[in-house]
Amino acid sequence: MNGADNRYDAAFKAKVALEAIRGRQTIAEIALAYGLHPEEILAWRKLAIDRLPDTFSGKGTDHMPSALGSGRSLRKNSSSR
Repeated sequence: MNGADNRYDAAFKAKVALEAIRGRQTIAEIALAYGLHPEEILAWRKLAIDRLPDTFSGKGTDHMPSALGSGRSLRKNSSSR
């Protein structure tokens, strides 16, 4: 990849990748809406899917909000109802 990919911030890439993963629109429709090339969206979608397991394995916890870090308190509170 070249350095041109860095013109978009991580939040934007995540938003577009999530739209592609959801599948409510075609890749072509998303590309047209954001003025992107479909291959770029496909690459971001693949990257997001490939890295998703790391989010739940503890490798990605430094990027997670602290309330979601362990999830223990959320499970405990929801099961006590």
